[in-house]
Amino acid sequence: MVKVSGGNNVRRFGPVIKADNVTVRSILQENEMDDSGRTVWALNGATLAASDFDCTLAQLGVGSIATLRAVTKADNA
Repeated sequence: MVKVSGGNNVRRFGPVIKADNVTVRSILQENEMDDSGRTVWALNGATLAASDFDCTLAQLGVGSIATLRAVTKADNA
């Protein structure tokens, strides 16, 4: 089991307890976070590639705590 928390510039979620066989994408979708590509997500400080969203927490080497943080790219930035 993994204790997951996260958020972006506006909204936060967690901590929630998840099995280590859930994907990053499913965690983001369950918490109504944007996974469309306009946002750069980091898991425990490491930037996630597009292919990482469909990997499980175990495949990404997460231990007992995971933090998902995002910075949204603005159109006028």
